[in-house]
Amino acid sequence: MREVLLILHIVAAAAWLGANGAQFLIVPRMMRSGNQAAEAWMTTFVRLGRVYYTPAAIVVLATGVGLVLDSSLYDFENMFVVVGVLMVVVGGALFGAVYAPQGRLAADAYRSGDTSAGQAQTARIIRIGTMETVLLVLTVAAMVYRWGV
Repeated sequence: MREVLLILHIVAAAAWLGANGAQFLIVPRMMRSGNQAAEAWMTTFVRLGRVYYTPAAIVVLATGVGLVLDSSLYDFENMFVVVGVLMVVVGGALFGAVYAPQGRLAADAYRSGDTSAGQAQTARIIRIGTMETVLLVLTVAAMVYRWGV
């Protein structure tokens, strides 16, 4: 059972991190492709939060909890476990407080022809997404090195 949980945990974390990486390639291209493409991407970006990122985060959390419960070596007080849980909380908070509302504002701005406002919203998303990605990489490091054990 542990191996199945670990595989699902790693795949879900890789999906989250990989999607963030893809965003860094896609967003600048969409912004250069004109308002219609940028608006379509930002609308898709908000949808991805609900149908891709959220399920990935739920799988990461559920399998992480399962791995701790299945282990006699680790518990919920271990630093790497705390870091992992906090990362899921931060990711969810960022989606609700930043990505979804800023993505909608950017899409609306592009749709109305206000390119500079759309680009400003998109730039904010990219800045925060960069910080989130750094935190994700640090979280992976915490898991690999089992911080606090």
